[in-house]
Amino acid sequence: MRALVDLAIQTDACTILDVGCGEGLVIRQLDLLWSKEAIHGVDISPELLKVAQNIASNAVYFAGNVYQLPLPDHYYDLVICTELLEHLNNPQAALAEITRVGKDHCLLSVPHEPWWRIANVMRGSYLTKCGNTPGHINHWSRQGFTKFVSSYVNVVDVRQPFPWIMVLGRVRTGLQQ
Repeated sequence: MRALVDLAIQTDACTILDVGCGEGLVIRQLDLLWSKEAIHGVDISPELLKVAQNIASNAVYFAGNVYQLPLPDHYYDLVICTELLEHLNNPQAALAEITRVGKDHCLLSVPHEPWWRIANVMRGSYLTKCGNTPGHINHWSRQGFTKFVSSYVNVVDVRQPFPWIMVLGRVRTGLQQ
């Protein structure tokens, strides 16, 4: 979480959107360590949004799909998407939508492969799946994820807090994927 907040601080953003915010843990951390004017969270699960509202009540939450966010173009200074892209059938379409609503920066995070699977095996998890967490259908190394992300943003910084890869990028306005 510290690496994520450190990357977010580099942007000096005032408006922040957390796509796939889940229970609101990232939003709570941002709100505690780095208060901003507007922090919003969007998730497909109404149940998780209720939990998020209790965990980080200063943010505004709404239901939405990462492939079709109900938001205007280039609205948020910073769009964050953590631990979501590895679950998606079409991460390219999701990233195109994430960058569509971003005005300045995007901060993206996925599990670092093969280290994620190795860590799972070492702790005895998902052994029949060679350590692959259920629902993970995309697997990226640092180089692979950075290359994927660089199709949509200009990479500013890459961090690897074990076992994740985090990429901060500047949104390319006018880019159509």
